[in-house]
Amino acid sequence: MNKDFWHSKRFVPLLITQFFGAFNDNLFKNTLMTFVAYKMVAGEQTVSIYSNMIAAVFILPYFLFSAFAGLLADKYNRANLTRILKITEFILMICAGFLFVYKSIYLLIFILFLMGVQSTFFGPIKYALLPQLLRSEELIAGNAYVEASTYISIILGSVLGTLLPVSFNVALLLICAVVGIVSSYHIPSASGLRPSEKISFNIFRLMSENLRLIRSHIIVFRAIIGATWFWILGTFFLTQLFPLCSKVFNTDATVVTLFLILFSLGVGAGSVFCNKLLKGEISIVYVPLSAIGLSVCAFMIYVLSVGFTAPEASLELAEFITMPRGLFICVCLFMFAFMGGMYVVPLNALM
Repeated sequence: MNKDFWHSKRFVPLLITQFFGAFNDNLFKNTLMTFVAYKMVAGEQTVSIYSNMIAAVFILPYFLFSAFAGLLADKYNRANLTRILKITEFILMICAGFLFVYKSIYLLIFILFLMGVQSTFFGPIKYALLPQLLRSEELIAGNAYVEASTYISIILGSVLGTLLPVSFNVALLLICAVVGIVSSYHIPSASGLRPSEKISFNIFRLMSENLRLIRSHIIVFRAIIGATWFWILGTFFLTQLFPLCSKVFNTDATVVTLFLILFSLGVGAGSVFCNKLLKGEISIVYVPLSAIGLSVCAFMIYVLSVGFTAPEASLELAEFITMPRGLFICVCLFMFAFMGGMYVVPLNALM
């Protein structure tokens, strides 16, 4: 890789901003989910309801505001928009700190929704900046490193969110938000490509127009459908890990942490390995094989989980991974995520 790729301001500030933004998203979400699963509620059904609610609330803004976010990214300077979003993130983290003190679950879920809104608006900015800041031969590598760094941030956010005290995590959320603000001010100015575009606040009309536009570019449309399938599947897996561990496997929070680490490492490793295989070429040659691998691994996790007999006493990490079934579940989860990294990186580069 050209040294300029790493040593200039073209890519690294964006990578840092993306890293700490994704870290804060996952640290906050996992702190909240652990708070609910292990400290606030009891009962398998209640935990599942809260876990699904938290996941749905975080995803909902992507559905509602993605088209509007893309419009803003096309019209305004993308570096300036990033700075505004990072300052907004800092304000939200201050609010979250107070709400954790008062154990306001529903208001915390609302803050998570607003974090989802903030991430929704950063998404199209991030992917629009990459082709502006990188050369065409660097796009596969740029996407791969963004995906890998995202999942490294998921590892750290997941580990700290499930293991550390809430008060420590709140302080960390604020610190990382400040780091994101500082790094965003080092992103080179990148004007929107359609500054004369009129802003419409009718999000449903925007979604309809965007769908028509995307469908007119059949390759992009298929790539979006393919990537969306993976993110739906991945989100479903991550959401179910908390009730699966706390109520089905009857394990402590360390096993949840292990699963999240395996998932994050798997996607990161798959992303980097895909870049090595493709050697900078934008190609979807490995996507069908990766999709088959994803499906096989998901089915194996189901088979291994459905017959699991949970003990009465809560299982610790060492006890779980020394069980043959527990170890196989870990291997399948890692391979599921690895295939996911192989699958989604070429699609993102193609889009």
